[in-house]
Amino acid sequence: ESCGGGDSRAVQDQLQKVQEIQSTKFAFAALCSNGSVVAWGEAASGGDCSAVQDSLENVQKIQASAHAFAALRRDGSVVSWGLRKFGGDSRSAQ
Repeated sequence: ESCGGGDSRAVQDQLQKVQEIQSTKFAFAALCSNGSVVAWGEAASGGDCSAVQDSLENVQKIQASAHAFAALRRDGSVVSWGLRKFGGDSRSAQ
């Protein structure tokens, strides 16, 4: 049984050449060496990045808050997901 984002079985095949892992309270995000990001855990806390998946390429750094993630891309742009009040929506800052 999954508890607090700890079960990565659903994304295990995507977790290749991981360079960095960040966590919110209930989710994880991994930055892979090819610049992609894989997330798992509680969807509302950033465990589901499907809404921004197309933008999660050429990522060089990821950072977590309590319930959201932000990804810094090589071109300097930022992509975020998770709960809006914790930084999960960075569109207004673009």
